Amino acid sequence: MQQFESKNHQTLFEMCESEALSGTLHGYDYIRGVIFAVAASPEIPMPQQWLLWVFKQRGQLSDEQQADNITDVLMGLLQQQLK
Repeated sequence: MQQFESKNHQTLFEMCESEALSGTLHGYDYIRGVIFAVAASPEIPMPQQWLLWVFKQRGQLSDEQQADNITDVLMGLLQQQLK
């Protein structure tokens, strides 16, 4: 069984592997790289800009609740990365 740094890491992995989102989100490692790049940037881009980088295509989410859940996990991971 894979060990994760936090609950947010595990949740992101599960989202990326899920049948519902695997065609929508880039892979787990790719998204972790995006979050690292955002955190390492001299001027952190606004979420409206970088959150789009984790999706393969726009307009693929089924509902607003799903978008909110993904956003919460990604923002939590960014906060962890900035610590």
